[in-house]
Amino acid sequence: MHRLLPSVSGLAGRRPRVHAVVAGVAAAVVVVGCYSPYVLPTENEPHALVKIRVVYHDHPGPELSQLILINDERIDIPHPPRQPGEIARAVPVRPIATRWDIRSEFFHTITVPRTETYTTTSSYPCGNSTCTRTETHTRTVYVQQHVTDAACSQVVDQGPVVGGIYLLHYDFFAHRHCSLLCMRQWEQPDGSFRQTPCEPPPAKPD
Repeated sequence: MHRLLPSVSGLAGRRPRVHAVVAGVAAAVVVVGCYSPYVLPTENEPHALVKIRVVYHDHPGPELSQLILINDERIDIPHPPRQPGEIARAVPVRPIATRWDIRSEFFHTITVPRTETYTTTSSYPCGNSTCTRTETHTRTVYVQQHVTDAACSQVVDQGPVVGGIYLLHYDFFAHRHCSLLCMRQWEQPDGSFRQTPCEPPPAKPD
């Protein structure tokens, strides 16, 4: 059983508890490609906390396909309830070299005609035996075609440390115009956060 991802709302002014659970979070992500789901670390495993915030400043198509990957594993986060709009979730992550990959596509479908070729085989008497005849035909069928209205993707690398709190902020503005920012959040005495760029992944040994 996997824990549901806690909402980020209400976490800004205090240190979030990693084991917070929000009931009824639905995995409404339209997945592009085939990716294994990300398995959250247990509460007893060393981990950091990443607040993922996805913001759409425009809605250039009727349908949205959204994909969020951590080291090529899928994190299921719902679409924003309204477009334009935003959604945020807090995700515990392991303290290992991490690559985040966020992709968005707005699209619609149309029905288009397509010519198909098919064959039929028939039998007929020929002398004292039976012969077969193969004929080629064409027909018009109507199929659904996927049309991209706007798409964008960004990646960022991170080296999360145990106990760290991070903000991963993705902004979609238009076709091929989006940004992805990774910041570490340091809790201040008044409950606010000071932000610095995320630590890079550890260097690979020579």
